[in-house]
This record gives sequence, C-alpha cells and structure tokens, in this order.
Amino acid sequence: MSISSKLSLVVSLGSCVALALVGCGGDDDPGGTSNEGANGAGAGSSTAAGDVPEEVNQIDGVSVSTIAGSDVAGNSDAPPTTFSNPANVVLGPQAKLFVADFDNGRVRTIDTSGNVATLTDQTGFARPFGLVGSQDGKLIVQTDFNEQGGNGGTSGGVLWLVDPGTGVAAVLASGVGRPRGLARLPNGMIAMSDVERHDIRLFDPGTSAITDLAGKAGESGLEDGSGGAARFDRPYGMVVSTDGDILVADQNNHVIRRVTTSGEVSTFSGIPGAKGMVDGGRDKARFNKPQDLAIDGAGNVYVSDVGNHRIRRISPSGEVETVAGDGTAGFKDGSGGESRFFGQEGIDVEADGSVLYVADGTNGEVEPYHRIRAVALP
Repeated sequence: MSISSKLSLVVSLGSCVALALVGCGGDDDPGGTSNEGANGAGAGSSTAAGDVPEEVNQIDGVSVSTIAGSDVAGNSDAPPTTFSNPANVVLGPQAKLFVADFDNGRVRTIDTSGNVATLTDQTGFARPFGLVGSQDGKLIVQTDFNEQGGNGGTSGGVLWLVDPGTGVAAVLASGVGRPRGLARLPNGMIAMSDVERHDIRLFDPGTSAITDLAGKAGESGLEDGSGGAARFDRPYGMVVSTDGDILVADQNNHVIRRVTTSGEVSTFSGIPGAKGMVDGGRDKARFNKPQDLAIDGAGNVYVSDVGNHRIRRISPSGEVETVAGDGTAGFKDGSGGESRFFGQEGIDVEADGSVLYVADGTNGEVEPYHRIRAVALP
C-alpha cells in the first residue's frame, strides 16, 4: 500500500482520524487573527499580493491535515512525534516519505502506517535540506554545513549518498555550496540550483564531477538566454518536466523558469520580476517568492508559493490554480481554501496527484511550526 492510500484516508475527511503516530490538526489562531511571521503579510494585502488585486481560482474538494509533528520542537520518533524545523520532503524507496529535519540534523522517515523513524543521524551530517532519489534507489542529500561542521555558504556544503536501508551517509562531494534544489534527470545526472551562487549546475553521481549549466556564479539578476548569459536570483526548488527540461522556482524573480539540458533558459510561468497573487494562464499568473516545486505523472506542476502562503498548481496547458492556503501565514487544517501554512519550504506529490506532502517548518523564524502536512486533491 502506498503512502497516499494510507494517508489519504486522513486528509480526505478534513479532520483528524486516529492513525499510528499521526498528529491531530487544529488551528493555532482560533480567534481568526493573522499569525504572521517575517515571511509575509496576510490575505488580500498589497504587500503580499504586489500592486495588483488578488485573483484566486480555488480548486474545490481539497483538504489539508497534519500527519506528523506539532507546534513543539523535538526529535521524538515515538508518539507524540516531534520535528525541529522540517525543511523538505521527498517520496522514495519502499514508499517512504523522507523528511529533512533541518535543525535536528537528521533524515527521518514516515512509512505507510504513519510510523516515524530516524534514518540518518551521524557526526558531520548537519542541516540537511536538498533531497532527491538517485538512479540506484538511494537518497542524495544536500547539507548546508560541511562534514567538519562549518557553514556551507558559497564554497562549503556537502552532497551525501544515504542508504535507505541502513541510514549510513557517505560523502559524494564536498565544497558544493548551497544547492538546495536537486532534481534527477533521465540519464541519472543531478541538476542543482544554488540559492547563494544563483546558478544551475549538473552533478554526476558516478564521478562526482560538477559542470555549469546556466547562470553565473555570484551574479544575481533576471535574464533569459543561454548558459552563462542567463541570470537567476535565488533559484530554489526544481523538478524535471515530462519533456525532460528542468523547471526552477526562481524565488526573488517571482517566476518559474525553464532550463533545457543544453542550458537554454526561458520563462515557464509568471511575469518576470512582478510578484503578486494572480491565477490564470501562464503569461498572466503571478507568484510571490515561489520556493519549491513538485510534479505528478500527468505533468501538473505544484508550486510552494511561500510569499503568498499558498500551494499553487500549473496544469500541462499552463493554467495556474490555487490548491490550498488562505493567504495568511499560520497553521490551520481543513478545506483547501481555509487552510494555512507557514514555512512550506519543501513539497512532493504522489505520481497520481492524489496527495501532496508539505514540510511546514519555521522558515528560519523563531515560530512554533514543526509539522508534516498532507494535502488531498480530488
């Protein structure tokens, strides 16, 4: 049984259902007041939505629930399960959901029964963020800190190969910077988007060789073009599209970019440099600091639109809709349009598009958000 078949029972009811180690969702803002962090303003605000009115096309029949974690930081695998700023999630081998438990320096798993376990917790493995499955069924993890405990910055950072059976992490490459976005190409190469270098590179897991693909290290900007002539501004999460191109959440440019395997860069969705909260066609839609992407088997691209506190979806035809989130930072389970998210830094989705998973942590703020959320789609 897949994670989706086990957990969709929880989320489809729009309320907490008893499952082993599954947290009960609630509302940390019962009075209706905005529970804002430093990552943005509430729904309908011109600060959050830019200079144009919001246009929200909410998908009906969506429900959001909490599957693990709470408002308490910790590292308990046993109930009540706790995390400390979970920053990313990815579906992987044995139908497990892998969690980058950032502040705990661990990789955790959630199995098909809802059980949480610590997979990787070893010396030198600190601040995991980027996650992607390798071609041989293992897990590639990016850590901000290097194996000596130093902050990665633009020249530190490590890529690790984690055995999903034993949890042992071996260094694949050191000094890689901060490539928090990882995506596996059909040929097994790993595309990396570096939020501090502002570039896209390719990593060969077999040789550990790294080659430049697009953008120029250390130079942020907004420019389509080829290879080093293109510019990004904090490129974050990535996915590989159904046609083999790389899609990148270009966070500070408020757009989703397309990068071919030959390094040609163009705009995939959104208006370059224009933030906002507008659903509609790909050339009309606006985003506000999109951070992570996920893609299902039908080619729908899901966007964690952090500045808008919403999850969005881009159809294969380019139509952008809102999946979940009411535009206010905080925590609330329930129907898609009434739910609230805070960190939402990492997302992944079942191949059939039935359930989307969200790492809803603190987003670098001192806030009580340490949950893994599930978004059930119709």
